Amino acid sequence: MGEIRPINREIVDQVGRTHRYKLDEIRRRTNDTNDQLGTAEESHTISAGAITITGTQQIRFVTVDGTGASTDLTTITGGNVGEIAVLQSANNSRDIVCKHGAGLVLGVDFSLNNVADKLTIICTETSIWHGIARQSAGS
Repeated sequence: MGEIRPINREIVDQVGRTHRYKLDEIRRRTNDTNDQLGTAEESHTISAGAITITGTQQIRFVTVDGTGASTDLTTITGGNVGEIAVLQSANNSRDIVCKHGAGLVLGVDFSLNNVADKLTIICTETSIWHGIARQSAGS
């Protein structure tokens, strides 16, 4: 009963090939989707309180300009309506304070003070970004 007969072995081999093909196809399609969604990472340095978003990357590491331990992010220029970006600090020792204002609508200021903190924003008009989610992992 437990032995696979030759005809059944052929069926098992065909099923195995089919599953391997399907897994490869799923991986290829997932990679294609990730490329289209721009899930790769991109770095931005705050200069005079601003960063410029271009391209289609979703995860954006934000670094502080100069040598200060903290800086404010007040302006994000660029972006396409409907584009979503996830901001996170690139460094635990340099804090980024995302300031609520006309171009960065958050409700309240939000600090990215370690690499586990994240702020998810959506572009509602060119250079107008609204906060949609935030994660604070502590100091």
